[in-house]
Amino acid sequence: ASKYDIPRAYGSYEELVSDPEVDVVYIATPHPLHRDNVMLCLQAGKSVLCEKPFTINEDELEELVSAARERKLFLMEAMWTRFLPPIRQVRAWLKDGLIGDVRLVKADFGFRSGWNPQGRLLNPELGGGALLDAGIYPVSFASMIFGAQPGKIWSTAHIGVTGVDEQFSVVLSYESGKTASLNGAIRLGLTNEAY
Repeated sequence: ASKYDIPRAYGSYEELVSDPEVDVVYIATPHPLHRDNVMLCLQAGKSVLCEKPFTINEDELEELVSAARERKLFLMEAMWTRFLPPIRQVRAWLKDGLIGDVRLVKADFGFRSGWNPQGRLLNPELGGGALLDAGIYPVSFASMIFGAQPGKIWSTAHIGVTGVDEQFSVVLSYESGKTASLNGAIRLGLTNEAY
């Protein structure tokens, strides 16, 4: 910190959340640490912006949301793609009815990562896998477009030798026949399009 003239540096997370000058903390640690890191901040009275995926499972998420509500603190998943200018424009067009009644969403996001079984993408102990890393973007896009939870979910995945999903496909079915077809991958390049 001194090399770059950063006025404050902390030796631990506990030291960080104890600073009364800190109002909000951005969590960007490996996935399995999100729950504990966020909870530490909330218990110290700090609002939190947490990198995706918010948590590893629904129980952890519900625990964090409950803690934030009890303390009246801001808590949000850092889904940065929702704030890109083109995506903000799509949301405005949807709100204003300029796109019409969207019935079908198709979204893919995938990349061919190098083989590193100890790295965060392929290591199950670090929350690796296509759904938690790449797949969250198409799922979030469908959620943004339809604004509701799907009624039915069909999915398939290829589980690689490290035990994580290297690629997946999912179909989400919504009320009134709306459908989302989504794909994600961490060992396979995809078109990386959403429409």
